[in-house]
Amino acid sequence: MGIRYYAWPMPDAAIGDVLADPMTASNALDRETKDGWHAGLDKAWHDLQRYLLAPAERPTGMLAGCCPGEALPVRPAGLLLRGSVRDGPGGHHPYFGVVPSAYLPLVARDLALIDIDALERWVADPSSDSSWKGSPTYASSHLVELRELVSAWAAAGLGAMYCIR
Repeated sequence: MGIRYYAWPMPDAAIGDVLADPMTASNALDRETKDGWHAGLDKAWHDLQRYLLAPAERPTGMLAGCCPGEALPVRPAGLLLRGSVRDGPGGHHPYFGVVPSAYLPLVARDLALIDIDALERWVADPSSDSSWKGSPTYASSHLVELRELVSAWAAAGLGAMYCIR
């Protein structure tokens, strides 16, 4: 089955509960979120993570204060793709992340700026750090879905919770 990525819209008022018990929160969001209102990147998450978190010029000031005690992602869209599962007793331990509503419009704008053709060329390039060598359109189609959902969540004034499990 492999490792997958899921994201859900979330009001800022729920952040404390999510951080206190992210597994319960993700299960509840799975049940409560209306169809078509959550993002599932399937295995494309890994390529999108590597593409969006690749070393590049860091934007200045845009993300200041968003992630106390953590390294900032290179670009705002990386806020939704930081982290990875950890191996441990009993198998994989999921990674949970939260993006407050104040930062989701930055993420949405950044996702809108991603050049789909450039992403597909990168995935297809044998020298890239891409792990999905099947179809370059696989990653781009999932990116388009994520782009649309995050834009809608940001417009609704919501933040997001995501899980890599």
